[in-house]
Amino acid sequence: YANGGYPLLVQLLMSEAEDVEAIRTAVGKQSVCLVDNVNMRICVNLLYHLIETLRYSEGELAQRERDLQKEFKTELGEPVFRSCSLAWILFDLILKFSNGTIPHYPIKKLLLLLWKTILVSLGGFNELAEKKAEARREADLPDAPPFVISSPKPKEDHSSQ
Repeated sequence: YANGGYPLLVQLLMSEAEDVEAIRTAVGKQSVCLVDNVNMRICVNLLYHLIETLRYSEGELAQRERDLQKEFKTELGEPVFRSCSLAWILFDLILKFSNGTIPHYPIKKLLLLLWKTILVSLGGFNELAEKKAEARREADLPDAPPFVISSPKPKEDHSSQ
């Protein structure tokens, strides 16, 4: 990331997504196989590993690494290619796949990359809890109970009564 690889990977993803010859070939086939999207899969995998590596921090990080993480989180939400952010680009690719116009996209990988992109851009539950607590302190509100995820209780069946 520090050497400018992120914008290049997004640009490569877009060039693979707009490859007219690959689209014609994939649309004309009865069934699409892995060979039809090898370059796009590699690009998506590289972006995923870049995001996951910069998202996850274990133990103490040097100041430079923390600065890179913060810079990357900021850049992830900013326009990268044709005034679009990576999340916008991924939503667009998924929409094209859903419409059936481009069947050769690796949809599972694109969805996973989109999820990780949103997770890094918006933060996880820990960041959400910290932001919530900070906003409540600034508004002079009492501390809220901790955020707990629970499954909904099943509804009782009263039809037999």
